[in-house]
Amino acid sequence: MKFSAKIAIAVAALAITLWFGMGAEQSWLTSSGWSRILRLAALVAGGVVVYFAVLAALGFRPKDFSKRAVS
Repeated sequence: MKFSAKIAIAVAALAITLWFGMGAEQSWLTSSGWSRILRLAALVAGGVVVYFAVLAALGFRPKDFSKRAVS
């Protein structure tokens, strides 16, 4: 239960980051292709950073995700 709550907090932080990071829909529609690609890449990279930073702040370490740690 504690594990699931921490994951839910990290997913919520990721969702908030992506929601506010995406900006207005109109700007996506009027931007050039390369601009959209770069913006999307920045959103993905930012989301990854936020997700794993929140997990680290909550005390997760990479070994917590291995099968041996669960057993």
